[in-house]
Amino acid sequence: MNKTVLVTGASSGLGKDFATLFAEKGYDLVLTARRRKNLEEISSNLTNQFGIKVSFISCDLSDLKSTEEIYNFCEESKIQIDVLVNNVGAAPKEAPEIPNNALGKTESLWNAILKKHN
Repeated sequence: MNKTVLVTGASSGLGKDFATLFAEKGYDLVLTARRRKNLEEISSNLTNQFGIKVSFISCDLSDLKSTEEIYNFCEESKIQIDVLVNNVGAAPKEAPEIPNNALGKTESLWNAILKKHN
């Protein structure tokens, strides 16, 4: 029985890359992300290419109910997660303005700049 990896943010970028790396090593996967169509395509490709089992659930982890949905999905599917790759991130609706002369600033100054915008 293969070990299973849960990869969040798996529909593109690093999440997709992590999923591919684990698939190459023979791990089964549970993929999550918001873009269902991407998850379907990635799941199909990884299953066909590496002969592993790939399950997915489309959800938005910025909604706290999503973690319960993922848990219930794994329970109902009798999937035990052995490894978590928590690749999900959230960007603020408005990014803080970073001054043009920010290069070379100290860590404490960076913290002050970022706190000002939070």
